[in-house]
Amino acid sequence: MPGFLLFGHGPAAQRMPSTYNGIGTHYYGRKQEEIRQAPCPHCGRHVALVSYDTRLWFVLVFIPVIPLGRKRIIDQCPACTRHYAMDLDKWETSKQLEISGALDKFRSHPTPEAAIETHQALVQFHQLTEAAEFRRTMREKFPDNAKIHAYLGLSLERLGYLEEAGWALRKALELRPDLPEARVGMAREHLRAKKLDEARALLDFLEKPGAQQLYSLEPLEALALAFQQEGRHAEALDVFSKLVTALPALGDHTGFRKNIERSEKVIRPPTSILPVRKFSWKRLFRDPTAVGGGASWPLTWRGLATVGIIVALGLLAAIVWNEYVRRHRTLRVLNALPQPAVVEIQGVGQVQAHTGVSEITLPEGRYHARIRGSASEELDFEIRTGFLDRWATDPVWVINVGGAAILTKTVATYSREAPPPSFTFHFGRTFEFFPEITHPFRPLPESIRMKSHESRTLTQLEVHPGEPIEVFQHLLEHGGAYEALRLAEVCLRARPDDYDMLHAYLRAAQRRQRIDQAAQFLRPRLAERPVVIEWHRAYQDLGRNRAQETRLAAEYDAMLAAEPGNSALLYLRGRVSTTEDEGERFFARSSAADPTNAYPFYAQGYSRMVHGQWAEARALLQKAVALRPKDPTFVHYLRVTRSALGDYDGLEQELRQELQPDPARFSVALDLCEVLAAAGKTNELTQAVNAYERACLARYQNESRELTKFFRRLVLYMTGDFAGLEAHTVGDNTPGARLARFQALIEQGRIDEALKSRPPPSDEVPSEAAHNGLIMVLAWTAQGYPSKASEWIEQSAKAMEAAHSDWERTLALLRRPGPPTDAELNELTLPPASKAVLLALLGQRYPGRRAELFAAARQFNVEREFPYHLVRRATTTTAAP
Repeated sequence: MPGFLLFGHGPAAQRMPSTYNGIGTHYYGRKQEEIRQAPCPHCGRHVALVSYDTRLWFVLVFIPVIPLGRKRIIDQCPACTRHYAMDLDKWETSKQLEISGALDKFRSHPTPEAAIETHQALVQFHQLTEAAEFRRTMREKFPDNAKIHAYLGLSLERLGYLEEAGWALRKALELRPDLPEARVGMAREHLRAKKLDEARALLDFLEKPGAQQLYSLEPLEALALAFQQEGRHAEALDVFSKLVTALPALGDHTGFRKNIERSEKVIRPPTSILPVRKFSWKRLFRDPTAVGGGASWPLTWRGLATVGIIVALGLLAAIVWNEYVRRHRTLRVLNALPQPAVVEIQGVGQVQAHTGVSEITLPEGRYHARIRGSASEELDFEIRTGFLDRWATDPVWVINVGGAAILTKTVATYSREAPPPSFTFHFGRTFEFFPEITHPFRPLPESIRMKSHESRTLTQLEVHPGEPIEVFQHLLEHGGAYEALRLAEVCLRARPDDYDMLHAYLRAAQRRQRIDQAAQFLRPRLAERPVVIEWHRAYQDLGRNRAQETRLAAEYDAMLAAEPGNSALLYLRGRVSTTEDEGERFFARSSAADPTNAYPFYAQGYSRMVHGQWAEARALLQKAVALRPKDPTFVHYLRVTRSALGDYDGLEQELRQELQPDPARFSVALDLCEVLAAAGKTNELTQAVNAYERACLARYQNESRELTKFFRRLVLYMTGDFAGLEAHTVGDNTPGARLARFQALIEQGRIDEALKSRPPPSDEVPSEAAHNGLIMVLAWTAQGYPSKASEWIEQSAKAMEAAHSDWERTLALLRRPGPPTDAELNELTLPPASKAVLLALLGQRYPGRRAELFAAARQFNVEREFPYHLVRRATTTTAAP
């Protein structure tokens, strides 16, 4: 978030030193480096802010020539490079005096006020480690002091430690439910979490008459704006009305009035809560030399003539400028495609649109454009504004070739208490018009010089610098499923080989119940040749129950009638076969038609794997990986197969070689830990975990914390340390921690308690929901609660019916009273983990076949992830009834 110009004393915000043709100033050296995660006070991005000691030099051809002094760089942002700088000697002197004085005062008079003053000094001089240690002292010395906890919560919030801040504020509120600082702090946390009703309940004391005489009402304004952003305009107007009543001067503030008018346009109340502004001639005619501004301007004929001439010349200049602007409009041409394009505008000329932004100048009017290249298109567009708008607005017109570029529009407000900037994304349209953009394709300023009470809004338009899938995930997480899927479709039209986006699109369509939309998008690409197998797989995986498999089989039979020897189509036809034997015949024909096609070898290997024919599966999966060595699915199942065959030494050696160039690779390090756990190499496992954590810390520094926590939880489960896994999640209520706690409690037999901790499975795809439901059926059955197991069967029935046909067969086996036949079990091609759970469950239910079913379950129970240990325990009893 671009920040407001700093007021008061202290170091001024600066940019990095600059050079021109190698001549200028430059920092050299970096000592006493400190890093903290927090929002940048200038651009608002949540980044790793760096502080360090350095020296400023005057340089010639980048060679340091004249030392200009030692500096302390404070909170340098890696994104915008803005920072604060202070003479190092002054910094050290001030730090020593302030911190030592505060500490001495606290030692001699250890009061809560002295503790707060000491902590403030440590934070002010970025002694964050000492500040963290002193916070522990404060909590230990004043465990029941609500003001201490409230202060710590607000301080930690400013430092960016939101989780710890929330804990402190909740503690303060528990100790003193009436403490204003704690209520305001917790209200801000609720506002960030969109819990607006809880926030208002905490801020009710600010709505009482006379509250403005004791407290700042800024939190009420933040609450009103949050209601407005969520579309709850009635509540927003209710809060705004209380602000106007308490502070009548706000009714004359332009920005405040606009906020109220925005909600009143939606609600349309019979009367406005805004007071009517009185017209004042004094604003128009006032003698600036008169005391109090009471005297009027003296009028003479000569003065009037002079004013008339000046006004006429000004009007003439304004008209000339208006006409110049009309004839010199800028059209931006964006090309985010890998190939260049040519944009020809009839009557104007053409633009060679390479990757990036190109510009062309043309007068306002109607135009016809022809785009040639990878995205051929013709379109009509208009560039036009009103006469007055040419003075008052900053419009931008864009031709986005193929609609493939993702444009980010940023609206940033500059003020003393500036809200975070807002972002909107634009894509998929070839022509875009933006009526008000102050900074087109250039960065926003870090700060603006203006008066403390002023507020100014700037808008920026830029091409999104990151990967499209980042925007896709952002839109998906913030409730914009329609926009997220539309973005994926735009990106996939431009880059059909972006398989990461394709798989993310498929998963999102399944989770958000947009199967028909995805099928309509994918279906036209099925006719393309050569066959793009991944697109066909995605189309097939949208729905795989028996009825859909029969329909898909007919579609691919029609394609094969025209191309009977097409290896890709033969493989794809095998995937939708209604029987396993039929599928095997098509896979064999596919590999015979094209021995370089990896997919049929993978399919045959997968089929052997899910039937426990591990040696045959390994040979076939090795062929698939040799042909597609970077396919993560192929590589994963080959490693599962090798683990099932006990090839731990070979896997360990291979994985250690993969980790040598990059020890921080999460998936490879985790696979190594799994192999070591399976081989019983406890010491080597501990060393591998520590080595990964060191490598992760070296690469990601403070940002590695969440990743290493996730990694260690997975390893704790691998080793069966469920008590340790549960302890590792204490005080952490994130979805990942809740899932780990759920798994630890299930493994300890505390099922009811586990279900309370389980994160909401609101967006599981059907196969995931079916697998997770089957686990719960096994957990209740193993605990001796058949009625609860039956309830979970019915809860999971909808997911099993919506998943592929093997899950439909599984549901039928679970619902009927008798044991399954060998043929029925052989017919199932569930993944090994799911099949292990099913066999363990059937062994629990049918004691007569318990020994063979338990043995089969243990054979498939290879991957040491949840519910590996549950299956092991459930299959340890082999006694007959």
